[in-house]
Amino acid sequence: MEALKCVNCGAPLPEPKEGEEYVKCEFCGYVNRISESADYMEKLKMEVMGWLQSIVPAQVISSSSAVDAVSRHNIFVTTVKPNLLSQHLEASSKVAGLISMPMLFLPFWDVSISVDAGHPKEAFEGIAKLESLKPLAVVDEDARFLNKVIATQYTYAYFSNFVDLLKNGKKDPKLLANNFKKIREAFENVENAEAPKLRFEALYRAYMSIDAMMSGDMGGAMEGIRTAIEMLERSKAEAAKNPEYIPMVPAIEKEIRIARAIESLVDGLSAVPDPMEGLMKVQRFFEVSENARKVLSTQYHIDASDFGRYRGIMEEVRNVMRAKAGEPAINVIGGPRELMLPFWRVQLTYTFTTGSLFWKKGKAITDELLILATVPYASRAITDIFKMKPKGGMFDGFLGKEASMTTGYLRDLMGAVRRSSVSSGTKIVPPLITSEEAKLFSDWYIGSVARATSGKVKFGVSRLMGIVYLGAEVRGDDVFIPELKEFQVSVRGHLRNLMKAAL
Repeated sequence: MEALKCVNCGAPLPEPKEGEEYVKCEFCGYVNRISESADYMEKLKMEVMGWLQSIVPAQVISSSSAVDAVSRHNIFVTTVKPNLLSQHLEASSKVAGLISMPMLFLPFWDVSISVDAGHPKEAFEGIAKLESLKPLAVVDEDARFLNKVIATQYTYAYFSNFVDLLKNGKKDPKLLANNFKKIREAFENVENAEAPKLRFEALYRAYMSIDAMMSGDMGGAMEGIRTAIEMLERSKAEAAKNPEYIPMVPAIEKEIRIARAIESLVDGLSAVPDPMEGLMKVQRFFEVSENARKVLSTQYHIDASDFGRYRGIMEEVRNVMRAKAGEPAINVIGGPRELMLPFWRVQLTYTFTTGSLFWKKGKAITDELLILATVPYASRAITDIFKMKPKGGMFDGFLGKEASMTTGYLRDLMGAVRRSSVSSGTKIVPPLITSEEAKLFSDWYIGSVARATSGKVKFGVSRLMGIVYLGAEVRGDDVFIPELKEFQVSVRGHLRNLMKAAL
């Protein structure tokens, strides 16, 4: 029995069971009425015949088996091959563009795909037309060329299906995995293609790992994602050695970071008593963090488009889950409170000039500031350590006796950081920004201080020291953190989102 094809995407359908009226496409998820699919097949056959008649003499079509091999070879070389070359080059160009973009995403993410991959149905119909030419490819050279064109078209068709799924918000990991499995198979007989074979097998396994995670099978998810990471690493090494596949390397590197993020997420979910409940909380966290990612781009002009940024964030999500399961996995200051907020620690070195005339001298200081890692959900995110100067004599500035431009309170406070677990009922917000993004906010703050002091304060290198969590008291629409004393931050207007993002 000839395989039915999906009326939505054109991909082959699984063989229906006896008595079934409907069959679901394994590549786009569309539920086909079998009778409609059969009608589509008849229509497609007529289209293929019409296309074939446009490029091959009618007598060859009606009796191809009666035409001798030499004649069929001549027809293929003089008539068919020139028509296929432009089609093959176009499909190859589109495939080359597609393989240079990262293709691993979590279903919680708002993925924007700008590449034009066409409609998969047109691509699959193109395969049917190409396969109708096989009786003419009687010489090995002709058969190899036609098989290569068909393989490229298969690759393009399943890529097109993958892109179409994402563009339409259909992020079922099993559907995505099935498309990559077929893409991997299309490369089976392509020479010197170890890099894409490994990569697309890895992506198949990664999406099956995500499917296992979404089903609560954390053991299967961890095994799958670790295998995928190992394959991606090998694919990257192979691609770096092959000029044809070198353009894949940056995309593979991003996929490795994303796979590591998934590994951390699975590891965290494995630690909690109810992984499915944990997954629901993670989904709410991503609803907030994905909106934050957009705001960073639109309002702060920070490029947060690389989903690989979630690698470090997911490591903290894992740590939070493990801490709530009783493991000393997060850095904290103070005791547990209603809500625990994440801060990036930033170590600053700065110099300033004190004194006048022959009392004039320069001094170097090391201090720390904290950046609330929930930006953009913060109305005041940075602990302004330069707003208060240490107490001193009236003439200290003139006599060169100023010891510092900051009190050093937060630097001393950081000495109380400890690795700790927390009770399972504590609400903890994981960071929404990466260390690189926190460094940008630190630099902006440093620049504002330098301008405000008219150059009196000059800064050296600032260094990120990791995440620390501080307990906050909820007061109306804002929070108060006793340990910060006069260096408070504010989340006024954003508390609701932070409570939603809390694990």
